[in-house]
Amino acid sequence: MVATVQYGSANLDGPDNFDEYFTFTDLFSFARVAPTPFHARARFWDLGTVVVTDHTMGPVLATRGREQLRAAPADHLTLMVVHDGSLTHEAESSETAGPGDVLLFDYGRSFAYRTDGHSGACLSIARALIEDRQGSVAWHGLLPATAETGLFADLMRALVRQLPDLDPASEP
Repeated sequence: MVATVQYGSANLDGPDNFDEYFTFTDLFSFARVAPTPFHARARFWDLGTVVVTDHTMGPVLATRGREQLRAAPADHLTLMVVHDGSLTHEAESSETAGPGDVLLFDYGRSFAYRTDGHSGACLSIARALIEDRQGSVAWHGLLPATAETGLFADLMRALVRQLPDLDPASEP
């Protein structure tokens, strides 16, 4: 079985876990956007050159501004597939992604996201790994709905469904 790190409970009626959930990262500052209890859960797989996550989270505003860029530098890109709910990416413009949409987050740039609750899967890759093969990546935000982004969304859904059962030898 590929090593899985998990956080949170499958029971979304459990106790509020806002403060606890966001202590694992200093990449963002977080703010509540609803008075209702916040619930989140996630699974993480470190596959060497990439990290895959599958998550569900409640309403939140996450900001990666100058302070976070300076205090927690990160030189990676994250592709996120929204499974359900919606997420609004705010950078040069504001774009809302819904089920099946794919976003590209550039952690070397300022941005924020707001969600009233969503689930999704992410693939995080070091910038150098992509740019050595593809050249500079200028995109930041919602990707166009194309056959390729649809294929990627389908592949991510299949990957997070099957990762817990894969043999560690398959990681490369």
